[in-house]
Amino acid sequence: MKAIKKSLIFIFILLLFIYVGGIYVFSNYFFPSTTVNGHDLGLTKIADLKKNYDKIADEYFLNIESKRGRERIDSKDFDYEDKLIEDKVSQNPFYWFISILVPNEYNLKNESNYNEEKLEKAIFNLRAFKNMEEPKDAEIIFKDNKFVIEDEVEGTSLKVADAFKEIKEAIENGQENLDLNEFYLKPK
Repeated sequence: MKAIKKSLIFIFILLLFIYVGGIYVFSNYFFPSTTVNGHDLGLTKIADLKKNYDKIADEYFLNIESKRGRERIDSKDFDYEDKLIEDKVSQNPFYWFISILVPNEYNLKNESNYNEEKLEKAIFNLRAFKNMEEPKDAEIIFKDNKFVIEDEVEGTSLKVADAFKEIKEAIENGQENLDLNEFYLKPK
């Protein structure tokens, strides 16, 4: 009976130490699965919120898929900045044992800016926007004393305004991947 009592006391003290340790850790660090404005900041220091958030903006890129392959626009190409205006995040470390099991999402006020001219230049330097060929409809031609159907040519010409708008929206929404294949002109 004494052994069971000692074991229960030991287990209780151990659990108490784990609980107090969790309070200490999560007073200084975000819970796992914590996102701020869609960016994963789980298990990072709460005090470094602005620094970590700014670092995410500095490392931002957009992968663009097109008929001419995959290309990338980096945040440095168009002076992209995303700064937090509000950095008040409240998490209760006393409930850490429950909070680590559920996602914690914070939507804080932020301000994102970029250089429009540099973005336009970066977009028009992509292979997808260079040397575009118009699509060509299938047609009947007379060749070698007979009529034959010449196949259509899909071409590489984009709906430039729509593709440009979609790229800007993707950047403003923080997307990392964008497929431009739906913006190609189609043969009729």
